[in-house]
Amino acid sequence: MNSLFVWLRWLLTFKMTPQQYLLYQALGSVVVNGALTAASLWPKRATLYVPFFGSSGIAADTLLTTFLISSLTVVFGTLFIRRDDKAGRFDALAWTPRNHPLLNLFPYAVLGRAVMFGTLFTLAFAPATLGVFELAQVDGLVFRDFAVFKLLYAVAVGMVVTPVNALWVLTRPHPHGKTPS
Repeated sequence: MNSLFVWLRWLLTFKMTPQQYLLYQALGSVVVNGALTAASLWPKRATLYVPFFGSSGIAADTLLTTFLISSLTVVFGTLFIRRDDKAGRFDALAWTPRNHPLLNLFPYAVLGRAVMFGTLFTLAFAPATLGVFELAQVDGLVFRDFAVFKLLYAVAVGMVVTPVNALWVLTRPHPHGKTPS
């Protein structure tokens, strides 16, 4: 047990390259999004069947899950990234918004970026995902299959959104004086 705490302390304090840090963020999102999704499924565990349409259906849940994961990743991810930056966990990223103009499309304010990420990723992922269900003529899923789908979907969305948000935060001016080279 003591070695577990030593390993966790090392994981939470060792210095990383920016690329390692982006991977660390993506893998961390697997754990966090997986746990939150499992917790959101727990109250529904007695449900036998989840229809495709309806207020508690697959389509509505997929839209809501995508928006919430994307938005909350920005809010909480930004806090953790800035904390780690201040603690010196990684060197400043050599990329700047000038090198990657797409990064300039997102607002600096966390809440504005959260809404924009939520909307953007919902429009990017949800229609394609729901389209696959429609093409497969899925009218609904038994709860176990729905839970597996939701868990895998939430983890996949988080693994895409988290590094994009981290990249955005790492290319911004650092509040305590470090700037990208």
